[in-house]
Amino acid sequence: MNDVSVPSLPARTTPPWPEIGLLLLAFGLRLHRLTLFPLFIDEAFHIRWARETLALHPFGGIPDGKPLIGWALAPLWPFENALWVSRAAIVLAGTLGLAALLGIGRSLLGRRSALVAGLVYAFLPYAFFFERLALADPLAAALGLVAGWLIVVGLRGEDRRLAALAGAALALAVLGKLPMVVMLAVPALAWLLLAPRRDALPLLLWMYVVCLAILVPVFALGWWRTAATGLGNAQRFTSVAPGTLPLRLWSNARLFGVWLGQYVGWPVLAMAGAGIVWGAIRRERGTLFIAGLALLPTLEFWVLSTHPLPRYYLLGTGAMLLLAGAFACWIVDRLRAVSTWAARIVGLAGLLIVLAPAVGFLKTAYTAPASLPLVTMDRLDYIELNTSGYGLEDAALWLESYAARSPGVTVICTARITCDRLSVYLYGTPGLRFARTDVLTPEWVHRETSAGRTVLLTEDDPPHGDPFDPGAEYELEPVARFERPGRQSRFEVYYLERKR
Repeated sequence: MNDVSVPSLPARTTPPWPEIGLLLLAFGLRLHRLTLFPLFIDEAFHIRWARETLALHPFGGIPDGKPLIGWALAPLWPFENALWVSRAAIVLAGTLGLAALLGIGRSLLGRRSALVAGLVYAFLPYAFFFERLALADPLAAALGLVAGWLIVVGLRGEDRRLAALAGAALALAVLGKLPMVVMLAVPALAWLLLAPRRDALPLLLWMYVVCLAILVPVFALGWWRTAATGLGNAQRFTSVAPGTLPLRLWSNARLFGVWLGQYVGWPVLAMAGAGIVWGAIRRERGTLFIAGLALLPTLEFWVLSTHPLPRYYLLGTGAMLLLAGAFACWIVDRLRAVSTWAARIVGLAGLLIVLAPAVGFLKTAYTAPASLPLVTMDRLDYIELNTSGYGLEDAALWLESYAARSPGVTVICTARITCDRLSVYLYGTPGLRFARTDVLTPEWVHRETSAGRTVLLTEDDPPHGDPFDPGAEYELEPVARFERPGRQSRFEVYYLERKR
């Protein structure tokens, strides 16, 4: 392979003002009108895990394979403005991931390629949408990029302290979301492609020692403490019968192409593919490493996932942008040898083609988020069906106003999910408390009403689980109904009392 093609770590002779400007741009774009989009169901889980962590029950995310997000949000107490605070934390993490993306690109492909990729990433609908939600996926993806950058710098700089940091960042990425375990192959890939020297092997081993020293105790203790709760979302990854593998690969790869084509844009996706081929033909080590960073998590989901979601590909998308940026810069350089003006026109036109749809996406997100051009699965999950926060947010405002006019209100939730989601908006509201239907007995209702409290029952329609049947002992009187876009689902509030 061609060793010359991998540039050395850049000398710090020029101020990093363009990089700082890009980071501030991405941070500001994501922070603006952060709570306009409604609460997504997973965000409620993550905020509950943060509260449980503060109550010394820190392993709520282990069954779902994502314990880190609860720990990352826990220090942000108090949670009275839980949604904004939690999302702002993810915005900050995403900005750190972008910084790592710029670092990887600058180290391996050159500064121009890194800046082009960073500019597109700042506006990219895919990253912009998911990095404004308190989800584990953008947190894990950002930490994966940070780990990738530290691995490159640690191995090539032969620095034991940086190697230890790389191992720690790798462990945090896996704790962010368990499927990121595929990232454990990245240090070995970096050693083979970027530092294939025997004297660098101790640094590689040190990375793995630090990483496993963090991961093994956390998951061993966590699964021991939560063994009775089952596997959660880990069930979405199953063993693959050889006869079904081709069909699964085709189905997941086709979905992957459709989703990224819509969120990232077909021109960028085509340029990224060309960049992988270009790097393989030229046998450039830095390009091949970044291609591995792009494809490793992607191939994992193609092979194993029985329930793939668009946000699963966040990590690979950053690396794809680097490949697309490098290939675009290579084309512009070839044109510059013929005509400087032709190179400028083609470069500017290419950026406009890529960024124009992204600017429109951002504008819609700030003004009419229910009209966002999401892929079908995300539109169902986030807007139209029962996991959406539309309707729930209006219901929370109504309950807050109702509690302010009443001496005390107890809200009965037909599912824990409903309690989790309402508490994101209403936690700490004076006079308002939540309870599950498992406390519901005629005697309990009598005690509540005798104490002057109003008992309300809330339910999603369609419900999260089996429809709730209160039985013949109670009377339910509808008092509020909140429709969601498309009128496919709603949120309902009932006045509940014991029959006399």
